[in-house]
Amino acid sequence: RGEAEGERYMFACANVGDCKAFHWRPTTGQVVEITHSSRGDALDASDPGGRLGPYLPNNRADLRNFGLYTKECAVGDIVLLMSDGVYDNFDPMHQGFSPRDVGVEVDSWDDVTPLEADGAIARYRIALMGELLNALPDVSVQRIADVFVQHAYENTRSSRAFMSAYPGKRLPCDYVRFPGKMDHTTCVAVKVGPITEAAPAVSPLSIDRAQRLFMPTFDTRIITTHVPLCITTQETSTNVILVCRALPRATLSCTVLPHLVYLTVESEALSAFAQCRGRMPIFGQDELTQPYVRCITLPHKVFPEVHEIVFDRESSLATITLVKDRQLIKTRTIALS
Repeated sequence: RGEAEGERYMFACANVGDCKAFHWRPTTGQVVEITHSSRGDALDASDPGGRLGPYLPNNRADLRNFGLYTKECAVGDIVLLMSDGVYDNFDPMHQGFSPRDVGVEVDSWDDVTPLEADGAIARYRIALMGELLNALPDVSVQRIADVFVQHAYENTRSSRAFMSAYPGKRLPCDYVRFPGKMDHTTCVAVKVGPITEAAPAVSPLSIDRAQRLFMPTFDTRIITTHVPLCITTQETSTNVILVCRALPRATLSCTVLPHLVYLTVESEALSAFAQCRGRMPIFGQDELTQPYVRCITLPHKVFPEVHEIVFDRESSLATITLVKDRQLIKTRTIALS
């Protein structure tokens, strides 16, 4: 439509398998599932609901949940596309919750009908997604995708630890002890509106995660001497403490979420240097002018709104003190007699 009426957009997709699409409007904080009811049995995580290729007799595709979906969007809205390895980690059953925890008056998920389960899971999922999205300090599609993938990574931590400790042994079907679902994990975030500039090919956060997950044999004594941001995490009974060393003549920004901390380093000196060489063509990504971002997983849930940053000029170290959510701190007493 014309500028006087305001630009309007329409998102449209066809869905066959178990990937899903969601819509988030930052101005209202509302999250909507676009591909609602796209899986016939929400309780069976092993059933994708549909398959391309010769799955059925006579080499036919499984199109039982094939659907076309549309969603009207405004400029600035975010459309999220994700595989089940992401959105199933927003499922209350995979989080270890009972049906009663999400408003269904039965004790076991075995007693919930597929229709009831689909509605209860969808309501919980979009509420939790909204909680994560609306806590973000800025609407960055890269940060949104990173937060969702990081959530899946954290939610499956105990399950992955079990499988690493007991290779070949089947993971117990106990979502309280081993929450989450390990599956293909892909998330795409798209910001609605005209394209005004090219986005960087790879974010520093993605590079940092790849180094931590897939390059464990690197000599970190060599790497950490030269990276823009080095961090040591400490823990007391009431606090989580991050001690950081960054590049000289740089600014350090801190964004706190309940389980994550985003630290951003921006160097004025490097940006000025890059501007001096601005006439020369750049091959690949211009890393000098990009802020360096690291995502730190916290050992305990904290209060995002309560934190303190202190910089010590003598040591050039910044100390970030976070306050633990004491509702999750449980003390057990036993008699030693």
